[in-house]
Amino acid sequence: MRVCVVLLVLATLASTIGCGGSVPSPADMRRSAIRRSAADVDETSAAVTPVAAARSDGAGSPGKSDTSNQSDTSSQSGPSVASNMSDEPEGSAKPKRSEGPDALPPATPVPDQPLTDAQRRQRSIDNLEKISSALQKYLSEKRCLPAPAIYDNTRRPLLSWRVHLLPYLGHQQLYSHFRLDEAWDSPHNRQLLAAIPPEYQSPERFDDRTNYLAPTGTGTAFPGPQGFGQGGLTLSDIEDGPANTVILLEADDETAVPWTQPRDHEIDFRGPKQHIGSLRDGVFYVAWGDGTVGQCSLDAARPFWRKMFCVDDGEAFLASQVHQRPGTEPPDAAADSHADTLVSEETGARSADTVPTAQPSNALIGVAMPTSPDESDTSSVSVATLPFRRPIPDESACEAARQVLRSTYQSQYERARTSDERRDLARSLLEHTGRLEYGSAERYVALELCWKIALEAGDLATALQAAEKTAEHFEADPLQTKIAVLTATARVRLPSEANQLLLKVADQLIDAALVEDRFDVARQIQAAAAAAARRSGDRRIVADVSARQREIDDAKTALERATLAVERLTEDPTDAAANRIAGIYYCFAKERWEDGLPMLARGDDLRIAQLARIELTRPAEADRQVALADAWWNEAETRSDFRAAIRRRAGYWYQLALASLPPGLDKLRAEMRLGQVRNAE
Repeated sequence: MRVCVVLLVLATLASTIGCGGSVPSPADMRRSAIRRSAADVDETSAAVTPVAAARSDGAGSPGKSDTSNQSDTSSQSGPSVASNMSDEPEGSAKPKRSEGPDALPPATPVPDQPLTDAQRRQRSIDNLEKISSALQKYLSEKRCLPAPAIYDNTRRPLLSWRVHLLPYLGHQQLYSHFRLDEAWDSPHNRQLLAAIPPEYQSPERFDDRTNYLAPTGTGTAFPGPQGFGQGGLTLSDIEDGPANTVILLEADDETAVPWTQPRDHEIDFRGPKQHIGSLRDGVFYVAWGDGTVGQCSLDAARPFWRKMFCVDDGEAFLASQVHQRPGTEPPDAAADSHADTLVSEETGARSADTVPTAQPSNALIGVAMPTSPDESDTSSVSVATLPFRRPIPDESACEAARQVLRSTYQSQYERARTSDERRDLARSLLEHTGRLEYGSAERYVALELCWKIALEAGDLATALQAAEKTAEHFEADPLQTKIAVLTATARVRLPSEANQLLLKVADQLIDAALVEDRFDVARQIQAAAAAAARRSGDRRIVADVSARQREIDDAKTALERATLAVERLTEDPTDAAANRIAGIYYCFAKERWEDGLPMLARGDDLRIAQLARIELTRPAEADRQVALADAWWNEAETRSDFRAAIRRRAGYWYQLALASLPPGLDKLRAEMRLGQVRNAE
């Protein structure tokens, strides 16, 4: 009976793969790859070959044994492979070592008809959801993320984590064909590129390259083998919380990689917007560590970029601050629907009376625009919805806790006479707070004592970490807790590296305060930064910090004027001056360009109005994108206020254009100016 079954399987394989047993080359597949509609894919799904079906059905499910794939691998040649090579789902078969091309699966079928933009977006969202679900299965079983690659015993990367995930995607049989002790581009493994699973295929191309990459680099969820030995990060390693950390993203076509190659999206925290967002008109799709799939806008507030990719940024952050539900329409679809009424296709301009009427109101402006500056909420947006925060203990409970802590740590404090000894004591105390009752006065006071001792030692990093934990665990304003630390630095002597950290943190906190229109708080932070700048003795740093004071003043003035302008617009939406003022607030002060562009387009500054009208057409051609970026850059040069924000907008359009720009002066200028924007970050 078993012999009959084997013969039947061989007959099926022969009829599916063909007599020659050959697999279409990647070049052949790309030549024949054309797009088809989602309906066409559904119609062909029933006609998938038996081998392809086997990759996506029960045989490939995690936890199911497939005894037909078992074989002795003890005779494999080549270097031994690291232990992470055997991370198949528990109970599944060991990978079979294929000896020839006859056993290789066929190429994944490609569509017969072009997909619409909405269908491509939906396909990409579906792909990310499937990959994210597989990663969650892996996490649940292994208690860690996959390592970024399959390595040999010299730590040389051989194959991508995407190969390791195949059994969790339902492709155990395809996984069994890989030689895990060989590189992705070995003669054998290279043949498997054409068998790319549909979950990894880009709906833009349907070739053997994938746009679904993990963010890699120090501080990310995939930091590399030197960061954590043989395996991937555990959930406890993601200190900011899996739900608040991006572990997968869709990158632009220019950084797509062969799907088995151990290469992903290197995150540069100075400019994490590189090579993402062009594919989806200014947004990019992501998967968070808890399995949620969403999209993020390139126009998201600057302070959030590092936080969303970093596993231990150390500052309060929620994914909801940048996360949006993934959509199948371009972000500016509403603006595009009336683009023909905004700008003439031939000239890129038209009379002002054809601009659609903006309907600004306090309801539109929401919490970012209080009816007067004095009514700004003084609570921090970033922690308003943090779970499990406890009320700050009353003073009597805190005083009792101080007595206990004094009796516990007084002798250690007295013995710690040097900076190094007090630094060690502060760090020990910080570790000890994790063992104290959550929400207790003892924990609150211990964190306070920790940052004070750390500052005495010149250890600003530990002091800030204690302040951050205070805001995480208690209903304390995270900005004010850090301001207390920064202000206290005036009474201590900081080493130069701590002084540099203070300037960096102060810059980030000023951004956060401005996002919330908390100008008094921003001034407090700027004052601490100014003192640090003077201590540095660097005139350039002093000038940069002084410029931030002007930025704070400009933002406050813009809010005050915009508040009055909005009141006028509720009465007369065609008021050109009011549209200009409100548009400047939205676009330049808050960088909420989608909200402000229609107002700028109706404004009485003809040059800016013209740029806004062009923006609302969402130019897709690289030459028009570069021209728009140049125009914004030139606008920044003419202004004394909001120069950095306008340059960032120019950088946004330069980034979109780069993928399609041919080599030449335009591309060189775009790259140079993007570099200036990133250095300013």
